[in-house]
Amino acid sequence: MLSRMLNFSIHVIQGMLIFSIHIYSWPTSLLKLINNWMCNFVWAGDPDAQKITILINEAAVLKLCWDVLTSSSQWASFCPARFLRHDSHKYIKSFIWPGINNKMSLVKLHSSRIIGYGKSMKFWSNKWLSEIIADALNLPAEVRFSLKATVSDF
Repeated sequence: MLSRMLNFSIHVIQGMLIFSIHIYSWPTSLLKLINNWMCNFVWAGDPDAQKITILINEAAVLKLCWDVLTSSSQWASFCPARFLRHDSHKYIKSFIWPGINNKMSLVKLHSSRIIGYGKSMKFWSNKWLSEIIADALNLPAEVRFSLKATVSDF
């Protein structure tokens, strides 16, 4: 239903524009701006609203960051192992990793985890205290990579 409404409004407004184009010469930038306003109005109810697709993309990338940090799935362990170089903050070229990597500090800053029994909580690299222990001790990346202990081990 919503797609029909969007399609109808686009056709009506574009029809009016096509009629006026026969009389006036409109700049392409203005036509693109009007098209953006129409889509924003239909999807968000406000022509000046941020595009809903941008917000959905941001939410999806934040979810991917959370999965990489907390999940034990193969995908979550594959991404950092494949794209992140352990000797620096540089990464191997990828279409996915830059988006995840850019939001990683935001997710780490605003998240914490419930310890429970501590069997899945990594002692050195998870934020189970006010800060990550490996960060507080300034441990080098080579050392961090080899630390596998969980909170329940202590």
